[in-house]
Amino acid sequence: MKLHKLLTIAFVIFFSIIGNAQTAGTLTFKFTEAPQSSTYSSSKHTLVVWIESCPTCIDETTHLSSSTTVTSGATHNGTLYSTHLRYCCGNSTSDHVPQWRILNGSTTATVATGGTSGTTLSSFTTRTVTWSPGTTVPDGSYRICVEECWNHGTTGIEQRYFSFTKGPSGFALTPVADAALTTISLTWTGTLANETFVADENMASVYPNPSNGVFNIDFKSEVKNIKVLTILGQIVYDEEIPANSTETSKKVDISNLTDGEYIFIISNDLGSSSYKVMLQK
Repeated sequence: MKLHKLLTIAFVIFFSIIGNAQTAGTLTFKFTEAPQSSTYSSSKHTLVVWIESCPTCIDETTHLSSSTTVTSGATHNGTLYSTHLRYCCGNSTSDHVPQWRILNGSTTATVATGGTSGTTLSSFTTRTVTWSPGTTVPDGSYRICVEECWNHGTTGIEQRYFSFTKGPSGFALTPVADAALTTISLTWTGTLANETFVADENMASVYPNPSNGVFNIDFKSEVKNIKVLTILGQIVYDEEIPANSTETSKKVDISNLTDGEYIFIISNDLGSSSYKVMLQK
């Protein structure tokens, strides 16, 4: 068997293994709290932020009053993965965060590594939650959950949920603000592209490398698709080549992107080959 076919088969097997693996990465969630009333003070203010899996994720906001009964089967049918912020004025105020209490199974919880736990909140400021799940956490649907209370008991409670997908594709979301939470952002960066890719030089050549943004691709065999990924696995360019195309070369312009390393993935019906390049403007 020819060398280039062996390399192509090796890449397909390798890429399949990577594709079936769970994606490591980092989720960053930022938000700013806004005071809600004159009773919104450190002695009555509670705040919990956690992450849970959710087979059917939706973004939603719920406001509770003293007559509201919260049950675990209402909107939560997933798994509590980690609590990242827990500011409660002692365990006696666990009724201020009823949904987290149900999911947690108790009135206390250990926050995740790098998280914060305290007994009082003296200021309303921008807060950051970082979640770095490894490959043991399944890819799929999750959501960030924020539950805060600014009054006694189960009055003045807001619950907000921000859904996202853990996987190889990165994203940057800016959910709509409301009266309680503003300047909200949610980003995910996977670490897929730190792997080593095999390049089949008999499929195509990509040059110059480094380049100021315009890369030439010379086809050495049939090409069906060209993708460009960031080093963290986010697709930034995706082009299908028509089946009846007579092109033997292609120019790909990514000069609008930030300087750094990128991965060109060139594929046909037989397999794919990847080329690591450097953008230097």
